[in-house]
Amino acid sequence: MTKPQRSAHSIPIVYPSPFVLRPGLAVLLALILAGCRAGAPPSTPAVDADYLACRTAIERVYYSQRQEAPPFEQVFTPEVMQKRVAEELLKERLLAEVFNQRIGDDELSMEWDRIRQTTQAPQVLAQLEAALGNDLARIKACLVKPILVDRFLRDAYANNTALHQAEYDEANRLRQRVLAGESMRAVGGDRYSEVIYDANAKPVAEPPEPGTPQVIPLNAMEPEIKQVIEEQLQQPGDVSQVIVGRDDFKLLRLTDRRPDRIALELLLVPKRPFDDWLNQERQKRGQ
Repeated sequence: MTKPQRSAHSIPIVYPSPFVLRPGLAVLLALILAGCRAGAPPSTPAVDADYLACRTAIERVYYSQRQEAPPFEQVFTPEVMQKRVAEELLKERLLAEVFNQRIGDDELSMEWDRIRQTTQAPQVLAQLEAALGNDLARIKACLVKPILVDRFLRDAYANNTALHQAEYDEANRLRQRVLAGESMRAVGGDRYSEVIYDANAKPVAEPPEPGTPQVIPLNAMEPEIKQVIEEQLQQPGDVSQVIVGRDDFKLLRLTDRRPDRIALELLLVPKRPFDDWLNQERQKRGQ
């Protein structure tokens, strides 16, 4: 059996990495603040005092941008910060131990340069630098590294074959049922949908009503979809191979192909969510 691999055929809906930074420090704030939980269980491990102080200083700068917020100490208690930092360090361990990836100084430098060049909040960035004593080593370790660790860990998890083998096998079993004559709608259940690419369609911002096809302008077809159609879906009834996406495995079945209109059936087999896996790893380590 061919193992799933990330390729140019990963379609049909683009799922951007939740933690790929876009220009603007506002997104950086969202990334760092995401996932904070109140309170800390007794099993939360001790963390390095200097790193904890750095991260607290960063959060204080971000928090100062809020309007009419309660005092910082009420929200980011020492217990909250220690738990948050412990989770960041856990992610770094998982990246190294499970996926054999470590972030080097060159990567940190490139990311810091990118942040400085693209930020839309230079005053806040200057405050962050000042809060860390304008120390480049602390900036890289405390500000930049947690972001890259989270991004790389999510990417590594999404693209790991072994961690998603069960879902890949399920997608292949469903494909065999479709090839044997069962309808894709019956096989897919609530994971089934339809999409129509029409030359006369207008862009629509709202999602379609449940049970109705999504209609997309033909000239807005994703290049990945076009490639799969050209290589695998020549005639109505053709079924694609299992397509490896970031968050799921996909099957496509061609139902109509004309110069001005292409209709597809879509079946998704979701991968196990990253947060579920992370929670399992956290529990293994008593956190």
